[in-house]
Amino acid sequence: MGETLPGYATGAWYGLWTTAGTPSAIVEKISADARRAVESTDLAAYMLNKGFDAATSTPVEFAEFIKRDAAKTAQVIKSANVRLE
Repeated sequence: MGETLPGYATGAWYGLWTTAGTPSAIVEKISADARRAVESTDLAAYMLNKGFDAATSTPVEFAEFIKRDAAKTAQVIKSANVRLE
């Protein structure tokens, strides 16, 4: 991508979602459990072996990341004049 759009960099990322209105206590529990799993020695080693750079964030940090990523992608689509037909 960077060869076509100078300065542009991207990568794959994964995350967990739940339905809107899920109580914050449940969201925090899922987040804490996921973080604990990703940071566990066995899973961290497995992911690194498969080429993943495992990172965790809070639900608020992840929401902000998604907003920034969506804005960046929208800018690329607009500047490239991408159209759905």
